[in-house]
Amino acid sequence: MELQDYNVLDFFVDTYETELTKADREAELLNEDVYRGPGRPRNPRVRYLTSHPKSGTVHRVIRSPGHRNLPNFLGRWFPRNDDETIHDYYCASMLVLLKPWRDLTTDLKLPTESWAASFERFYASATL
Repeated sequence: MELQDYNVLDFFVDTYETELTKADREAELLNEDVYRGPGRPRNPRVRYLTSHPKSGTVHRVIRSPGHRNLPNFLGRWFPRNDDETIHDYYCASMLVLLKPWRDLTTDLKLPTESWAASFERFYASATL
């Protein structure tokens, strides 16, 4: 559960996917680090949950602090925050992008709460 506090943006900017090698599997069984050579230490690896379709073939690597990786958003632009006709859509989009979550139906807002209220609550408690 090393990535449980990552939001979608952090997940894709601060980690990357790589193949799970035989050495990685052996080290996991022995509970030790694979790389023992000179140079900088190996970045932490995080396995996918066993229920994930790629859990047996790939894992995520957490990038080093201070890296300079930027996201590349493809497709349409994000909704505007000043258009009242789509304000709930804006709030939901920002929560999906910026709030850590695992289950869309339970983690982004309370069942009795509007998207706008949930976003305001999140925004008030977010660190800048």
